[in-house]
Amino acid sequence: MIKVTPQKKRLTNMRIITEVEQLKEANSAVSVDLELASLASYIDNAEAEIISLIGEAALTEVLALPVGLSLIRRAVVDLALAEYSSSGAIEISDKGIHVTKSGKYLPASDKKLLNFRLDSFNRGWRSFEQLIANMEANAAVYPQWRASQNRRHYFSTLFMDSGEFSSFGGIGISASLFKVLKPIIQRVQEDVLYNEYGEDLVDGIITKRLAGTLTTDERKLERKLMRVLAPLALADAIPYQMVQIQEGAVYTASISALSSGSDNIQQISAAEQSKLRSLLFRLSNEGEAKRVGALKWLKENADKFQDFKGRDRIIYPIEKVNDKDSNIYLL
Repeated sequence: MIKVTPQKKRLTNMRIITEVEQLKEANSAVSVDLELASLASYIDNAEAEIISLIGEAALTEVLALPVGLSLIRRAVVDLALAEYSSSGAIEISDKGIHVTKSGKYLPASDKKLLNFRLDSFNRGWRSFEQLIANMEANAAVYPQWRASQNRRHYFSTLFMDSGEFSSFGGIGISASLFKVLKPIIQRVQEDVLYNEYGEDLVDGIITKRLAGTLTTDERKLERKLMRVLAPLALADAIPYQMVQIQEGAVYTASISALSSGSDNIQQISAAEQSKLRSLLFRLSNEGEAKRVGALKWLKENADKFQDFKGRDRIIYPIEKVNDKDSNIYLL
């Protein structure tokens, strides 16, 4: 009889992180005795999410280049650690669910875990943004990415990254928050910009930007559209970011309960309603003012933009607001 030795099954489908040493290289806070198997499922999830964004073809290009490989490993490790922080100290067995504790090590406090989780998510998506920026700056070595549908989908809005959105929105946001806001930015772009200036015009600007063929006038229009989109997207997003919807109830989003005491964690609480109303008012007014300004500019330069369909559009009395010859003023 031939004895068959069962092969050890591969625990994961990991393709970006394959050795435990790579964890330490990507995040120096990782202990040298952390086993790769402990993070396997979390790494799988992080890799799958990133691959879904850049595509299989672009992944092959990234893994073949040192800079790209380093950036994508940093992104995967930090995103995996963020997820791991929720349950890494928990042991599940037939005896129940327990928290690991020993004479030498104590579990991190909820406040430290929360801070670590938020920081890891932001570091991970910041590394991903850096990866995308590197791929965009080195088109010659990323031809698959350059021609991919994933690239067109990733850049489906006017904003390339969190830094660009922050500069036009007037409020600094993290890379992880920008990822959360992207669906809202997309919706406001479709509901406001497409309706106001035309879908073909807006999408044409995005397409030409990706191709690097924007004219001087098109660049001016691009910036005007960004100044409309950013504040209106923020104003639209703030009410949604204030609440958390769970089964059976809707809760106000706040971590002030965890921020009491010292523990070296900055205290964060929900903004006062009066301050939020003031902020929403400012963002909405700024966005609306820029919307009218962009429409007036487009009407004056309609011959330069064949896809603009609002040449004969009448916007009175809005276009007379703050006009020196009118008696209508918006303060």
